[in-house]
Amino acid sequence: MTKISIHIYNKLINSTQEEIAQIPGMPAFRVEMIGVAVIMIHYVSHRLRVKKLIASDYALKEGVMFSLMSETEINWQITK
Repeated sequence: MTKISIHIYNKLINSTQEEIAQIPGMPAFRVEMIGVAVIMIHYVSHRLRVKKLIASDYALKEGVMFSLMSETEINWQITK
């Protein structure tokens, strides 16, 4: 983890929901679960020795859709 990510991790897990709700850009629906989410991300990335995480405005379903679209496009171009 970088110094910045460690700082963010520590800030989130040591903050109250009220403090987290005051973070600029924090959606209200994320406040309750952000602590658990950051702990899970830390655990999984540590266990899998992930070197890089990419943040996205999209959800998993969009990521799967884009992957499938890319595969279809590649397959189409190869067979064309």
